Amino acid sequence: MRALLNAMGVTLWGMIAIMLATTVVMVGYRSALKAGISSATELSPRVSTPTDTLPPASPAIEGGAAVTPHRDGMPGSSNTRDRSHRAAANSQYAAIEQMVDAGTATTENLLIISQSYLQLRDCQNAVGWANKGIAAARRAGQAPKENFYLFKLQCASDARDNAAIEPVLVDLIRVNNRTSYWNTLLRIERQDERDDHNTLMIYRIMYNTQSMKEDSDVIEMAQLLGDAALPGEAAAVLGKAMSTGAIKDEHKERTNRLLASLQGRADADEQGLARLEAEAARNPAGDPSVRLGEVYYGFGDYQKTVEAIAQGFQKDQIRHLDEAYVYLGLAQERLGNFTAAKQAFAGLRLVSNLSPRMLRLWDLYAYGIGGPLTAAR
Repeated sequence: MRALLNAMGVTLWGMIAIMLATTVVMVGYRSALKAGISSATELSPRVSTPTDTLPPASPAIEGGAAVTPHRDGMPGSSNTRDRSHRAAANSQYAAIEQMVDAGTATTENLLIISQSYLQLRDCQNAVGWANKGIAAARRAGQAPKENFYLFKLQCASDARDNAAIEPVLVDLIRVNNRTSYWNTLLRIERQDERDDHNTLMIYRIMYNTQSMKEDSDVIEMAQLLGDAALPGEAAAVLGKAMSTGAIKDEHKERTNRLLASLQGRADADEQGLARLEAEAARNPAGDPSVRLGEVYYGFGDYQKTVEAIAQGFQKDQIRHLDEAYVYLGLAQERLGNFTAAKQAFAGLRLVSNLSPRMLRLWDLYAYGIGGPLTAAR
């Protein structure tokens, strides 16, 4: 996938910029209207927000003492309009700072000043005011506005700072479980991953959050599932992609060959289910029962998945506890047992050799269970 993106000239940063621009269209305009900001003042200075579209100061808060904004990275300008916009921002800054001190500032006030600094390309103050707005919303028992996080994400993206981007994406997913946020976060997490086991875990999250947008990701996920002796699930993933037109024409011949191979192995597994069930029943170790549950999951029998993995936990001796908890959680979610699904994913915290990255991602996934993405599956 990384090679394909490079060949297309698409970088991770380019994809983040595309995601931000798309989200602005969906979120920024509506939020701007609600906050009383001009529709000309959209989110991204890089994409669509020149400094000469800074909104004028609200008449209600004009007259404050001038405060010079921090200007790191702001392109210099001597024209009258630019100076007037900075003066407007300074006036808003001073007045809203007084309102903050007095405890009377609203989150809309803080949104306006944060966006004003973003449009001046002053990320230090844009992020600072966004954080004030988030804190104010939480103190008031409200969900912080999505745009506060988008402003922070824009600044982190402009700086190409993964360490700053990732926590903001996590916050955005908690606020709005949007597939585009998942897609960006998981691409960042995957880009340096070299372990196939963890890569497949990332793909499982990507697939179940409906954020798998590239057919090359689907193909690689199917290959990894096949390598993990789970051809039924691999064939189901690949077959769905083929039936929905998600596979590009230039990849269809290869994908058809892979699907035929996987389907043959899946058919053999299905015909041998009685043997797998008998082996799991008589084996004192829990691993055969867990593997049986994973096979059932690939065939879409989620109730039997739960029963088999539960039987495995009763016996102990499970080689891959992380996969046992993941498949148990996914099956419970598919059955609509959301509380049980969250409990299963919480069990991952007991797995001593689980990557901290994987634990963070599955914790975040579990947080959204029962929300809009779950309902759409």
